Amino acid sequence: MTMEEDDWEAVEYCIGEISTHAEMKRMYALLKAHSNRMAQQMKYNLQVGQTVSFVSRGGNTVTGVLTKKMQKKAHVEVGLTTWTVPMQMLTIEGDEDAGTV
Repeated sequence: MTMEEDDWEAVEYCIGEISTHAEMKRMYALLKAHSNRMAQQMKYNLQVGQTVSFVSRGGNTVTGVLTKKMQKKAHVEVGLTTWTVPMQMLTIEGDEDAGTV
């Protein structure tokens, strides 16, 4: 499921309504828990040897081969370089049903 523009506006409005540190901590805990669920789901969908991609810090899409799965991160071999990438940042290439989580 992809969020629509109206959904993002609602999220932005809710964040703007946060007025205490306790509310901010609760929001952070919810986001962190969701991120962890996404990482676990991606981990189960990935297989060593699959072609995956991710967006680097520079904003470039990088494509490589998954060489190792760890708890929350994966090793992706791109040419002679091995990147350590958080699971939720990976997209499975060549499998339109899988995609990102």
